[in-house]
Amino acid sequence: MKTLQEKKADKFDIGYRPDGRVAENPPRFSFMPEEGAKCYCLEIAQEASFAQAESFHHLPLNFFTPDKIFPAGHYFWRYAVEEAGERKSEWSSVRQFEISGSEAQTPLPRRAQRYQNLPMQHPRLWMNPQRIQEIGGQVQKDRTRYGFDAFLRHGVEPYENQSFREAPPENPERWDPTKCHNAAWRSAYSYTQEALYKIKHLSIAGKLLEREDWLEKAKESLLDIAAWDPEGTTSEEYNDEAAFRVLRALAWGYDWLYERLSGDEKEKVRLALLRRGEQVYQRDVVKAKIHQTPYESHPVRSLSMVLIPCGIALLGDAPEAEDWLNYALEYLACLYSPWGGEDGGWAEGCAYWTTAMASVLEGLDLAWRYLGINLLKRPFFQHTGDFILQCYSPKQIHASFCDQSNLGEYPPLKTGFLMRHLAALTGNAKYQWYYEQMLPWDTEKFTAFYNYGWWNFYFDDFAFQCDWGNLEAQKPSAKPQIKWFHDVGWVAMHKDMADEENHITLLLKSSPYGCISHSHGDQNGFILHAYGEPMAIESGHYVAYESDMHLKWRKQTKSTNNILMGGIGQYAGLDKRSQLDAAGSILDAGQQDGVLYAKAEAAQAYRLTAPALKSYRRNIYFVDGAYFVIEDNVELTEEKPLQWLLHSLRPFQLGENKAVMQGNAANMRVEFITGGMTLSQTDAFDKAIRPEELEGKSAQWHLCAQTVPAKQHRIVTLVVPEKHGEEKKVLVSQENGIIRFLYKNEFQVKRE
Repeated sequence: MKTLQEKKADKFDIGYRPDGRVAENPPRFSFMPEEGAKCYCLEIAQEASFAQAESFHHLPLNFFTPDKIFPAGHYFWRYAVEEAGERKSEWSSVRQFEISGSEAQTPLPRRAQRYQNLPMQHPRLWMNPQRIQEIGGQVQKDRTRYGFDAFLRHGVEPYENQSFREAPPENPERWDPTKCHNAAWRSAYSYTQEALYKIKHLSIAGKLLEREDWLEKAKESLLDIAAWDPEGTTSEEYNDEAAFRVLRALAWGYDWLYERLSGDEKEKVRLALLRRGEQVYQRDVVKAKIHQTPYESHPVRSLSMVLIPCGIALLGDAPEAEDWLNYALEYLACLYSPWGGEDGGWAEGCAYWTTAMASVLEGLDLAWRYLGINLLKRPFFQHTGDFILQCYSPKQIHASFCDQSNLGEYPPLKTGFLMRHLAALTGNAKYQWYYEQMLPWDTEKFTAFYNYGWWNFYFDDFAFQCDWGNLEAQKPSAKPQIKWFHDVGWVAMHKDMADEENHITLLLKSSPYGCISHSHGDQNGFILHAYGEPMAIESGHYVAYESDMHLKWRKQTKSTNNILMGGIGQYAGLDKRSQLDAAGSILDAGQQDGVLYAKAEAAQAYRLTAPALKSYRRNIYFVDGAYFVIEDNVELTEEKPLQWLLHSLRPFQLGENKAVMQGNAANMRVEFITGGMTLSQTDAFDKAIRPEELEGKSAQWHLCAQTVPAKQHRIVTLVVPEKHGEEKKVLVSQENGIIRFLYKNEFQVKRE
């Protein structure tokens, strides 16, 4: 028998699971792939001897979701390499898991049964012929039904005479690292999104209204883009966002126009789909190996955005279609999401949650409607709306972490549409409330690149109204509340969430994901928004991913409300392993005696850049629903000064150990209770940022409170948000390392 390598998995790998408690029944199994192995077998038993084990054979991947529910109990499991149905290696180490019986029941049908008895007629994406006849009859009688008239005006008519004979042009500056080619990149993917709109929307509207002219125009553009060079400017290697859109356009056109295509035309589109789909599969699955090292943003998104619709459209016409579908479904059933867990968090932040959920909810909805496989019952999907509800408030700006394309604007309307979808899926009426808060704005911002090049709200609304019914909204509680997302290391504190004029929000982040992907070097950083105004922000502007502003400011600790050690922040470079190593952790969070609290540690995030740092503990307390106490305890191996940073959209009025930021309707008062701080401020960003990236950008102010050099530092800071005309008199006294605060009730902070 061959000896298993059983490679040690570090935090960069998927690891060996389950090992302990599970959140789903059946459990999700994963292990490090064995070199050269093409197939595995797996055994599960309730005895360590495996005397009465249940065996699963012919497993082609190093991850697996069984098709059955297991009774409650204690279990053991192991795996081995298999060939032709026979075990060819020794068994792996034995691991264990526990099933309580209360887990979500989310089995996945085995491959042999997965596609049996499916109707093979077209269309299959979203609607079938029977549904088309039903909905078509309704909208022919009443164009306003389901918002169909708005979809026609804004999703069909603008594209019916648009030509897509030519592919997007080359970008001559694409490989020049001194040039920002973001505009050309966006232009190409917006153009291909328009091609998708024309083919998809004219096909749907043409079918429903029996409009031959629209169907012929959709077919013309389908054949045009099928003729584009798959190795050219819309290849996955050249511009993956454009490639994804071309593939979706080909899939929807092939599926909805199938009976209108001649044999030669079908073959032309089929071959284009196969070549381009194989590009995605090879780059995102075979090369990126997301089943071993899953922390890739675009490859993971491509599974639902591309492989599912393309696989469904081609099923029965190409063997590759089953391969694509199997991989996508099994990954999404077992390993998804690499950016969060059962709490529903998203380590890349709320803006990238939006792009990811837009594709995955659509892809899994297509799979559910055609294949009958519902992966949306998984705990992640049932809870991920909480992440947006708590960490991306609908009426706040500058109020979340990670890369954001909308730093000075409200969350995009698409986020609200997704929350409405999740409300329908989960029955959570607070998600419906979130959606309804966003309707008064953003409806005319369809031309913004983060809307126009990604989605059409009028089609979204038409599709939703066809498929779902709105819940009656429920407001969140006005009481102080706290939510800890264990999976991504975020904590949200709120008071009066449903009343923005009185709403107070503080977010704390100390994430096990470090600064990987769209995350920043901001472990132990916080954000404060109060009374309708941003108070303490993550500073900087959105220019483009990997622009100077992004790499030299936004991603760095100096842009966050955090601490520098002798002027040095956390690791925030581009080495992925180091990014993941530069992690933080939430140690505890909760509510006690009416006080919301969160405790975090971020020393590991500074290991590569400031090795003298031994510990950096930050405790934040939200007291009486009125003010915050921030306690920072730092221990070093050598004497160094600390820089305590705070960023705002407005300048600070500086005093001795205190600063005040005056906003339009509210102020933020900051007092350093432990004293001994030297305060300064500037409105300048890093000098290394290209001047053209700052042109036309609004000013921001950066407060720095510096200590004297020492090996041990304790900084206790009182942060009080208060409306104009309001004065929250917080009385403070100190004695023997105990600091007492008195507002409505006494609160004590003891030296750790």
